[in-house]
Amino acid sequence: MITDLIRVIQRRCKRFPMHLAIRGLVSWEPQANQQPGYTVVIACMHKLAHLAVANLNLIQRMDAEGLKEVLLVFDCLESELPAVVRDAVANWRSGPEVRVVCYGERQVRAARKINWGWVYSWMSWTKGIAEAGTRHVLLHDLDALPLEPNLFLKLYSRALKSGAQFQGIRQYRGQGITPDMGLVTTFELMIDAYHMRKTFQPFEGFNRVCLIGGRYVDFDTFLYMQHRSSLRAIQSIDESQLVHPTQMICQYTDFMAGRGRISTHEHNLIMLPYYFLLGGDPDLIASTTKQLTPLGAHSLTMMGRSLPIGHLAPTRWAWIEKQIRRVEQAIFGRTRPPVESFLSTIIPRAADQRTVGQEGVNGIPEL
Repeated sequence: MITDLIRVIQRRCKRFPMHLAIRGLVSWEPQANQQPGYTVVIACMHKLAHLAVANLNLIQRMDAEGLKEVLLVFDCLESELPAVVRDAVANWRSGPEVRVVCYGERQVRAARKINWGWVYSWMSWTKGIAEAGTRHVLLHDLDALPLEPNLFLKLYSRALKSGAQFQGIRQYRGQGITPDMGLVTTFELMIDAYHMRKTFQPFEGFNRVCLIGGRYVDFDTFLYMQHRSSLRAIQSIDESQLVHPTQMICQYTDFMAGRGRISTHEHNLIMLPYYFLLGGDPDLIASTTKQLTPLGAHSLTMMGRSLPIGHLAPTRWAWIEKQIRRVEQAIFGRTRPPVESFLSTIIPRAADQRTVGQEGVNGIPEL
C-alpha cells in the first residue's frame, strides 16, 4: 500500500504542470432541451484530415436512423482547417448534419505545447459532448472504420434498452483497473451526455491517478467518471463489424513528436497510407509501397520522418493485411490494384502468421 501511495504521489507531481495547463480549457452546461436521437463525435487531427474524410465516406454508407448530427472536432483553429475537410462537408449529401468544431487559441497553444495524444482526445471529446444537443453521444475513434451499415444504430439501441450512462463494447484492462470495476473502453462508447454534463465538469474526464482500495489505479479518459457512475453496460460486437487499429492516433502523435517508444513498441502506423487512400489521397500508399518493396528494409520515410518497422512481428503484419482486406471487401467487394500492390509487400513479412479468412471469437481481438 505504501509503495502504491508513493507511485500515486510521484505520478501526480509529474502530471501537475499538464493538469494546470489544461484545467478550465473546456466547459459545458447541463443539457436543457435534449433533441431525440444521438450524436457521433469524432476527435480529428488536421494533419490527418484524410482520415476524417475516410470516416465520412463510410458513415454515408450507414443506416442513419436516429443519427442527428456528426461532429468533427479538429485540433486546430478554424483558419487552419484543411480544404479537403471543407470540401467533404460542403459536398455531404447524407441524412444527418455534419458540423466542424475547431479549437480556440488557448486550446491550440496548450495542446501543441504538451503534444500528447490523450490531451488531444480528451479535449476534442469533451468539446464535442459540450456541443451535442442529444442525450446520447457516440465517441467514434478517428482510426475506427465502421463496416456494418447498422452498427451505430445497434449501439444506440443498446444504450436506450439498457439505460446505461456508459454503454461500451469492450471491458477496459490494465493500469490497475480490475474486471470487477466494470469499466469499458472509450472507443465506440455511447455516453449519456445529460448525466455527464449534470454530474461532472470536463476536467474530471481527463486521466487521473488514484488509490482505490489501497491500490494504484491510473484512470484513462472518462474512466474516473465511469467509476463514479452507477449505470454501466458492456456488450461486444463481432470483429467483422469494425476495423480499429487501436491507438494508431496516439502512436502517430508519438511518432511526430520523436518519442522513442515507436522504435521499441509494436505499432499500426503502416496502416496510415491505406487510410489516406480511403480519404482520397493515393500518394502516401504509393510511396510506402515503393519503400516496402525491399524486404530487408528496417525503416521507411513517412511524413518526413524515419519510421522504424524492423521490430514489427509477423503477427502484426498479418493483422494489418487482414484488416485492410476486410475494409476493401466490405466497401468495394474486392481488393483494388493499388491496395493489392501495397499488400504484396506485407504478405512476405507476415509469412506463416497470415490469418486472412479467419475470424476472431467474442468480439474484437486484443492488439
